[in-house]
This record gives sequence, C-alpha cells and structure tokens, in this order.
Amino acid sequence: GGQPSGSITGNVGGQPSGSITGNVGGQPIGSITGNVGGQPSGSITGNVGGQPSGSITGHVGGQPIGSITGNVGGQPSGSITGNVGGQPSGSITGNVGGQSSGSITGNVGGQPSGSITGNVGGQSSGSITGNVGGQPSGSITGNVGGQPSGSITGNVGGQPSGSITGNVGGQPIGSITGNVGGQSSGSITGNVGGQPSGSITGNVGGQPSGSITGNVGGQPSGSITGNVGGQSSGSITGNPSGSITGNVGGQPSGSITGNVGGQPSGSITGNVGGQPSGSITGNVGGQPSGSITGNVGGQPSGSITGNVGGQPSGSITGNVGGQSSGSITGNVGVQPSGSITGNVGGQPSGSITGNVGGQPSGSITGNVGGQSSGSITGNVGGQSSGSITGNVGGQPSGSITGNVGGQPSGSITGNVGGQPSGSITGNVGGQSSGSITGNVGGQPSGSITGNVGGQPSGSITGNVGGQPSGSITGHVGGQPIGSITGNVGVQPSGSITGNVGGQPSGSITGNVGGQSSGSITGNVGGQPSDGNFRN
Repeated sequence: GGQPSGSITGNVGGQPSGSITGNVGGQPIGSITGNVGGQPSGSITGNVGGQPSGSITGHVGGQPIGSITGNVGGQPSGSITGNVGGQPSGSITGNVGGQSSGSITGNVGGQPSGSITGNVGGQSSGSITGNVGGQPSGSITGNVGGQPSGSITGNVGGQPSGSITGNVGGQPIGSITGNVGGQSSGSITGNVGGQPSGSITGNVGGQPSGSITGNVGGQPSGSITGNVGGQSSGSITGNPSGSITGNVGGQPSGSITGNVGGQPSGSITGNVGGQPSGSITGNVGGQPSGSITGNVGGQPSGSITGNVGGQPSGSITGNVGGQSSGSITGNVGVQPSGSITGNVGGQPSGSITGNVGGQPSGSITGNVGGQSSGSITGNVGGQSSGSITGNVGGQPSGSITGNVGGQPSGSITGNVGGQPSGSITGNVGGQSSGSITGNVGGQPSGSITGNVGGQPSGSITGNVGGQPSGSITGHVGGQPIGSITGNVGVQPSGSITGNVGGQPSGSITGNVGGQSSGSITGNVGGQPSDGNFRN
C-alpha cells in the first residue's frame, strides 16, 4: 500500500511455498517475490501500482514457468515479460495501462505462439499485432482503449478466422476486453489464471448485485460476500475447512458444502444464483479434477459439468446468466479443445458456439450482455473525454457517464453491477481529484466517497463488501495519513483503525475476513499451516 519500505514474506493464495517481499502499492522501491495464485513455484519481484520503476518477475496464475517483469499500472516506462494465464511459454513486454509508449510482445491467454506489440490503454497511437487467445494465426491492429480512431481486426479467442472492427472499450463486448486467457466474461477480469472466484465479482448475467470477493487463488478460507446471480441479499463466509452450508444467491433453499478454492478434494452442492434447484459438485479453483453440475445464474434449468479454471479436461454444460435456455459445453480457460454453446448474459435468444480462450477453432455468435435496452456511448480507457450512458450488465435502469480509465476529469454516475440504486461519481483510476459515492458491490446502502488509488487526499466512507454497517474512512493506497475504520469483509462488528500499507504509524485492530472477534493471527491465503504474519 505504498509503504516507503518493508516486505511481506509468506504464501499468498494457499501456495505450498513461496514468499512475497517488497512494497505493494506504488512504493518508490521494493520488490515482491513469491507465488501468486497457488503456483507450485515462481516469484513476483518488483513494484505493483504505478511505481516509477521496478519489475515483476514470476508466475501469474499458476503457470509452470515464465515471468512477468516490468511496471504494471501506467508507469511511465517499463515492460512486462513472461507468461500470462498459464501459457507454457511466451512473454509480454511493454507498458500496460496507458503508458505514453512501449509495446506488449508475447503470448496472451496460453497461446502456443504469437505476440502483441503496441500500446494498450488509450495510447494516442500504436497497434496490437499478433495472436490473442491462442489463435494459430491472425492479428489485432489498431488502437485499444478508446483511441480516437483505429480498429481491431483479426481473430479473437483462437478462432481460425473472423474479425472485430472498431474500438474496444465500452462496446458491449468490451466485457471480453478485460478477460485474459479466454475467459468468457469480464467477470473473470479479476481472475488471473482462470480462478473461478473473483470472476463472479463482475456480476455475470445482469444480476442486480453481488460479488464473490475474498478468495484469491483458491484459498480455503476468506469470505464470499455479496449476492451471486441477482439475489436480493445473502452472504457466504468461508470456513478454512469443513463446509459452507446455506443459500447462495438468495435461493429459497439449497446448500453449499465442501471445499472452496482449490482444495485437493471436496464438493459444492446446492443452488448457485437463486436457482430453484440444481447442485454444484466438484472442485472449484483449478483442482486437478472434479466437476461442477447445477445451475449458474438463476437459470430455471441446466447444469454445469466439468472443470473450471484451466483444468486439463472437462466441460461446462448448462445456462450461464439466467438464460431461459441454452447450454455451455466444453472447456473454459485454456483447455486444448471444447466449445461453448448457449446464451450468455440472460439474452432471450442467441448462442455462443465454439472455443473461447485459445481453442484451435470455433466461433462466438449470439448476444453478449443481454441488456434489454440502453446504450453505451463514449470512450472507455483513458479517453480524453466522452461518456458511457446506458445499462451495463443488464441493469433495468441507470447509466454510467464520464471517463473511465484515468481520464483527467469526468465522473461515473449510475448503477454499477446492477444495483437497484446508487451512483458512482468522480474519478476512478488515480485521478487527481474526485470522489466515488454510491453503492459498491450491491450493498443496500452506504457510499464510498473520496479518492481511490493513492490520491493525495480523500477518504472512503461507507460499506465495503456488503457489510450491514460500518465505514472505511481515510486513505487507501499508501497515502501519507488517514485511517480505515469499519468492517472489512462481512464481519458483524469490529473496526480497522490506523494506517494500512506501511504508513509511518497506525495499527489494525478488529476483525478481518468475517472473524467474529479478536485479531488476525494464522494463515493468509489458505496456507496449510504457519500461524504467523511475516512483516
């Protein structure tokens, strides 16, 4: 969080070994080394969060080999080299996040070969050429990120042919822009390496609210907070072992029992997404085997069976996103083969058939987003001006207007994630000023106001993670002063007060991760044992 110095050493994401050392969050110096996402080995070293210099090297998403080196987060210079999304080989070099110059070369999404070169993130010029999604051939040329002109032509998702022409960054398929590694929806944007959990954070299928946040990298503990599948309320708080029982997504009945997050064994059975019936059984989070069967997204029927998260084989069949009919069959993530057929996003009709994410062939046809009405107009991704107005994610009403992606000014107002009400206004992405007010994550009430992303001042107040009450006030991201007070995670009570992120002083007291009381001692990320936080 922008500490001037210090290091975090340990396992993140339940890895059997590894360590994180260095500064996280725009520190001027430092490095992070260790495993991220349960990889068996590897390390991340460098600065994360717009540091002026540094590099990240290691594995991202459990890849067996590879490294990422460079700046992540709009650094003025640097490069990312390595594998992204578990590719067996390849590298990404260049600037990511609107850098003034640079290029990305390498494989994106487990492709066996290819390269992406150019600017990504609203650069004034540049081009991306190469394979995206493991295609055997093809190229993407043009500007990506709301540039005033340009086009993307080529193959997306490993298809042998096809083209996407125009600007990507607010288009309804922009939801796929956030996907690295063939994910079928932006909901997987938070997941690097095919994790099945943060993927639901983005609201899949126009749910009015909800997110699964807390489990990163298949940790057996943590918390799932929010509604999944348009549920009006409810939360899942994780057990490090045993079972999670209850309703997920406001279902009238059902239960989830088993291990969540890459446990070596276990099963999840019950309804997910308010379905009247169905069950999910198998491993979730890159387990070596298992299957998920049941309804996802409140569909009245259907099932998902197979492996989710880059498993070597398996298939997903059923409805995704509350579709009235349709099915997804095949591999999702980087599987060597498979296909997705059916409706995605609750569309009344349409289908996605083919391979998504580096499959050797296939095609995507149908509706994406399922919005009944509305429109997205404007620039997304660092545009100098413009606005997005309309429904995002099938919300019944609301609008997003303003600049998204570090624009110098603008605001986002409307509903984000299908919330029935609320608004986000201000700058998002390190803008020099602005505020975010409204509901984040479908909370019934609360607001986040202030600067997010290391702004020189500001505060975040409101509920974070759907907590019934509490507030976070202060600076987040290494600001020189401030404090965080309130509940983080879905804890019924407690508070975090002090500085978070290496501030010169402060303390963290309260519940973290839904603990009923006390302090934080023990394992972070589902490590099998240790019981210590190491600086």
